[in-house]
Amino acid sequence: MGLSGYRGITEYAAHHRRVLDAILAGDLSAAEDGLRSHLRFILDDVASMRAARPDLFSALAVPERRTGRPAPV
Repeated sequence: MGLSGYRGITEYAAHHRRVLDAILAGDLSAAEDGLRSHLRFILDDVASMRAARPDLFSALAVPERRTGRPAPV
């Protein structure tokens, strides 16, 4: 999820890549640090988005939960 004026998907993907690289290198401490940093990054953006667009976070904006089952006919 993103809105104009917020960080782009490439920044989020770069975080994922750093965490994956740390895991593949066997550096679990760096992976944990990277994941914590990434989550703070996301939570900051969500807080900013919520402040700018509270309508996106209302109960009415939440899509119906999908169960993976086909709809009854």
